[in-house]
Amino acid sequence: MTKAATDGTGNELKGIAGWLYLVALGVVVSPIRVFIDYYPMLNDYFSGAYDSLTTNPNAKSYIPHFETLIKAELIGNALILILAVGLAVLFFSKHRWFPRTYIFLAAFTPIFLVTDLWMAATLIPGAEVLNSDMVGEIVRSLLAACIWIPYMLVSKRVNNTFRRQNK
Repeated sequence: MTKAATDGTGNELKGIAGWLYLVALGVVVSPIRVFIDYYPMLNDYFSGAYDSLTTNPNAKSYIPHFETLIKAELIGNALILILAVGLAVLFFSKHRWFPRTYIFLAAFTPIFLVTDLWMAATLIPGAEVLNSDMVGEIVRSLLAACIWIPYMLVSKRVNNTFRRQNK
């Protein structure tokens, strides 16, 4: 049996405390934020707002391959939303899969954003796809990944709270 890490005063580094409070805030806010960003696109897709852009090559506003891009964005955002909700469940149940899932989502998000940007630029030549909002999202997700992935990997509190068998 290994000795648990302590904070120097004899208190075991375990449970939701310290930097995990910031992680908790992100885990709670993230599904809400993703849903708020995702819902208008989902609503537009199912209400037929994209129909002239996706189905009628004779329409003035038709964009070839736009439907492929929209479907890829819908699937990617749905995956991020499902993972964000699942992440909250894993976090508050202190499940051992939380750190791995967090790392996957933190790595997947910037990869998805850059891939989406590349797909939009490739499928819709001449379109201005790189704007300040997109740059901000990519930078934010990369910074979050650079900060929180190493934290999940090396933190003694994360290890004690999520990976160690609780007795």
